[in-house]
Amino acid sequence: MAYIIFLNPAVLSLTGMPSQGVFLATILTAVTGTLIIGLFANLPYAIAPSIGMQAMFTYTIVFGLGFTWKQALGMVFWSVWLM
Repeated sequence: MAYIIFLNPAVLSLTGMPSQGVFLATILTAVTGTLIIGLFANLPYAIAPSIGMQAMFTYTIVFGLGFTWKQALGMVFWSVWLM
């Protein structure tokens, strides 16, 4: 799982996102998810962002459909609330 900490900023920075912010957000997300599943579900799993979602975000939504990364993040936000 350690590779995602370096791969996620490398791919998402292609869209124009600041790589330092993506690096920090990836680490915080992995730590938070792992703590939640460990403390509340009592399961020995490690949780981190997936490569598939960030690849779809970068290459399909931003590069393929031509949206900016800010617009794409807005779409992700609203799709969660509409589900």
